[in-house]
Amino acid sequence: RYIYDGEQMLFGGYSSVTTANTAPLAPRGFSVSSKTNTSVSLKWNKQNADGFILDIYNGSKWTNIIINNGSAVSYKVTGLKSSTSYKFRINAYKGNINGDKNYPYCSGGYASLSVNTKPNNTTGLKAASSTETSITLNWNKNTSATGYIIERYNGSTWARVARISANSTVSYTVLRLTAGKEYKFRIKAFKNIGGVYEYSGYASLTACTKPSAVSSFKLKSRTNSSI
Repeated sequence: RYIYDGEQMLFGGYSSVTTANTAPLAPRGFSVSSKTNTSVSLKWNKQNADGFILDIYNGSKWTNIIINNGSAVSYKVTGLKSSTSYKFRINAYKGNINGDKNYPYCSGGYASLSVNTKPNNTTGLKAASSTETSITLNWNKNTSATGYIIERYNGSTWARVARISANSTVSYTVLRLTAGKEYKFRIKAFKNIGGVYEYSGYASLTACTKPSAVSSFKLKSRTNSSI
């Protein structure tokens, strides 16, 4: 009973109690920590949540991954295609996402980003031939890339010796080398995806130039049984 200005107001009983959660914030610091040709490792800041919903867009549809761990701050997405652009978005949730009607979940806003996977590593790198001053390198065509970069180790750093803009080119001759010397080479593939160059990991080898030809080869002396 409640009396207000001389008038009496009557109230009924209380309804049943309902518990509700406020929606958590969208995950902050959502970014890429590393990536390969088939995976992307994502990270975000720790926050007050019961779990996360990670969505992946592959160009035609969204698929989601439920991360039932509120303390999670990273996730590695595997099984991706090389040299492909993906969109990711993540949403934090509080409550029971499995559908318990007595404890529904509520989610906050999304944090999102786009990521390109790297091209595949180039395979089959070998020294096809050599001379005293050159080594010819061959490799297999890399269909996930548009070109290649070849580097040579000079004893302290790696230096670029060629940038090849067509993936159909699978041979290159390195010139002006020293006879009878060992050289280290490595090759990485690249592709321009949406204006961003993505690079594969390296394939490497060690090869040698041929020694110099023997000079002044002549007859010094001879007998009836020797030369």
